[in-house]
Amino acid sequence: MKAAVLDLGTNTFNLLIGEKVEGGINVLHEERIFVLLGKGGISNGEITDEAAKRAIDTLSKYRNTINRFQVDIIETMGTSALRSAKNGEEVLAEIKSKTGIEPKTISGDEEAELIYLGVKSNITLGEENALILDIGGGSVEFIFCNKNQLLWKKSIEIGAQRLFDQFHKEDPIPPTSISNLNHFLAESLKEVNEQILKYKPAILVGCAGAFSTFKSIYAEKVNNLNLVPLMEMDVTIEEYQQLHHDLITKSKEERFQIPGMLAQRADMIVVASCLVDYLFQNACFSQLTITRAALKNGLLFRVLNQ
Repeated sequence: MKAAVLDLGTNTFNLLIGEKVEGGINVLHEERIFVLLGKGGISNGEITDEAAKRAIDTLSKYRNTINRFQVDIIETMGTSALRSAKNGEEVLAEIKSKTGIEPKTISGDEEAELIYLGVKSNITLGEENALILDIGGGSVEFIFCNKNQLLWKKSIEIGAQRLFDQFHKEDPIPPTSISNLNHFLAESLKEVNEQILKYKPAILVGCAGAFSTFKSIYAEKVNNLNLVPLMEMDVTIEEYQQLHHDLITKSKEERFQIPGMLAQRADMIVVASCLVDYLFQNACFSQLTITRAALKNGLLFRVLNQ
C-alpha cells in the first residue's frame, strides 16, 4: 500500500509519500514548502487571505505530485495555526473546494503523540530518558520518553512565529528582549520544568523546524555536507552554544550570510534558539541529537500500519 501524508504546519507544509515494505517503510518522495501560514495573522488569531492563497497554491502543487505516485490513501493534518485561527474552518473548506484535499485539524496532544511515533520509528532511543522538542511556528511539543515508553507529553502554543511577534521587535535582538522572553518561558513552562525535575532527561532530541537549520549550519561549519541528509546527528552542548551566540548577536542581514542558513528561517530562528538555550539552562542535558523525523513520519507510520 502507498500513502501520502501532508503536515500543514504554521510555517511549512510537508509532503511525505511512502509504501510499506518488508522490514519497514520505503519513502518514495519527500518535500517541504515554506507557506508561512501564520505570518501576519497568528498573533491575532486568524489566517490572512494572502496566507490562505499560499496554502491553496502549495496544496494544488502537492496534489499533482500525489497523483503521479498513484497512492491508495491521503491523510492531511492541520496543526496550530489551523486549529487556533478564528477563520480556520473557512480556510479548511476553501482548501477542500479548490484542491480536493480534505485536511483535519489535530489536537496538540495528538500532535505530540505522532511526533513521538515519528521519532521512535526512525532513530534509536536509549534506556535513559530523553526530551523530544519540536518547535513549530504556532506550538511547541515537549515529549518526555525513552525507548520503552512515552512518559509525558504537552503541546503549548508558544511557537516561533508567536514568540517572534511578541519579543523580536529589534534586530539584533536586545538583551532586554531575551530577558523578557526568558521570564515568559519560565511562566509558560512551569509544567515542563516540573517534568524535567521528575524525569531528569539526559538527551535533548530536536526535530523539524529550526533544528534542521541548526544541522545545516553545523554541517557547513565542519565542512561535511553529508551530515545534512542524515536521519540523526549529535551536536555537543558547546557547539550549540557557539551557534546560539552567533544567532543572538547578528542582525538579520548578517544571519543571511551564515553558511547553511535558510532565508525563510532567518527571522524566527533567533527566538527558537532562545527557547533551546532556556532549556539548557534549566536541565542537565549531556547531548543534543537532531533528527529529521517528525510529525509527518509518525503520521505515515500510523497510516501504513493501521
